[in-house]
Amino acid sequence: MKRLADFGEQGADQLFWLIEDADRMLARNSRRKRDQLWQHPFLAGLGGLCQMALRGEVPGNGAKRFIALAKAEKVAVFGSYAKMVAGTCLALAHHHSRCAKCC
Repeated sequence: MKRLADFGEQGADQLFWLIEDADRMLARNSRRKRDQLWQHPFLAGLGGLCQMALRGEVPGNGAKRFIALAKAEKVAVFGSYAKMVAGTCLALAHHHSRCAKCC
């Protein structure tokens, strides 16, 4: 799924949707069920956005959109995910200086 990064702005929209869907899955998961199915769309979305950012292909609103998700606590930042989120944010910051202030 992270190959959606190869489809420009439309691909980026889908990658953001995957991250948002992972948050919805995690919220539905609650404490009674500990399944990890949310990880797959989250990792695909995050990995795809990072690839796009490293190539400088994230749409103009990509950094703002990612920061908005993070501020709304829709991005997993616990455990090893924190390093991946930080790496994605740094990749975004490389091409979008506005992100550097927020991460």
